[in-house]
Amino acid sequence: MKLKHTFALSSLILAMGFPAYAQETQTEISVEHDNENVEKILIVGMRKDRVSQGATGLTMELNETPQSISVISSEQLENFAAYDIDDALQLATGITVEQGETNRTRYTSRGFDIKSTQIDGIGLPNGWGLVTGAMESYGYEEIEVIRGANGQLTGVGNAAGTINYVRKRPTNENEGEVSLILGSYDLKRLQADYSFLLTDSGSWAARVVAVAEDSGSYLDGLEDDRTYISAVVDGQLTDNSTLAFGASYQDANSDGVMWGGLPLAYADGTQADFDVSTSPTQDWTMWDTLNINAFIEYAYTFDNDWEVKATYNRQDSEDQSKLFYVYDAFGIFDSETNLGLASQPGRYDSEFSADLFDLTAKGEYSLFGQ
Repeated sequence: MKLKHTFALSSLILAMGFPAYAQETQTEISVEHDNENVEKILIVGMRKDRVSQGATGLTMELNETPQSISVISSEQLENFAAYDIDDALQLATGITVEQGETNRTRYTSRGFDIKSTQIDGIGLPNGWGLVTGAMESYGYEEIEVIRGANGQLTGVGNAAGTINYVRKRPTNENEGEVSLILGSYDLKRLQADYSFLLTDSGSWAARVVAVAEDSGSYLDGLEDDRTYISAVVDGQLTDNSTLAFGASYQDANSDGVMWGGLPLAYADGTQADFDVSTSPTQDWTMWDTLNINAFIEYAYTFDNDWEVKATYNRQDSEDQSKLFYVYDAFGIFDSETNLGLASQPGRYDSEFSADLFDLTAKGEYSLFGQ
């Protein structure tokens, strides 16, 4: 992780200006009674907080799970200024973040590429194990990393591990924050997170997260900007059923990008010596990524406490890039003049879409007297 110096110029905790709707909330209700001595009892039913059950899908504590798991909380992300997933995963034990250059990254564990990724426990396609562009981290409550094959509930699994991104969901209070952050390499970042109730009873709530970021780099010519917004609505349909739905949108643009690393050695066998800011980029190089994710989730709890949950996820992504690759094609890279490198320009556009369905049932049962 490159060392970043950031300064929170302004942080406004919006929750200070709004009443909190929770079980302890005092509600004034006018009730007419013939007998004023009768004790008044007000029962307020509140929507309970609903969060992802994690990468295993079970309501188990980490110390009860037979896996090696690391959890990166939103508090850690803020404390370490880990604004994208690359920086966030460098906080996880046993995970290596391998950056090919400016815009391509692989996550590895135990010597293997991590190709199993999830959002709220639902698997996402990532057969190559390659991530392009910077993925925003502010939209997640936490990031869970399971090291080793997660075959307990996800089939064969992957020998490296599983990364599970847990979405931020509505809380039972009207609360939020807005922050303006300035940092090194001309970092300018505005972020907002607000959760609010949609009904007086608190049975329905929504949460909106938004980020706008612009920054330079220690590399010559590299500039990045990123826009992110997500919204989730969560509520109680009946006493036994819940519904949640939402979407996220991220548009990340990079100019002055690299494609591949710099040559390691000169033709005479000596190690190549470059300034840390050296980049072979051209003015016209760019790499833009667009990611859109939407989901809907329905859960029903039976009287015996068994729960059935159906989830649908839609994922769309686009990549557009103009790249410039330099390499020592003929073994004539000169240590005195730095001449002799060949170049290869390229343009690559790609689109990807996926529809993901998941149906689970969970509950307690007795087997062989246990």
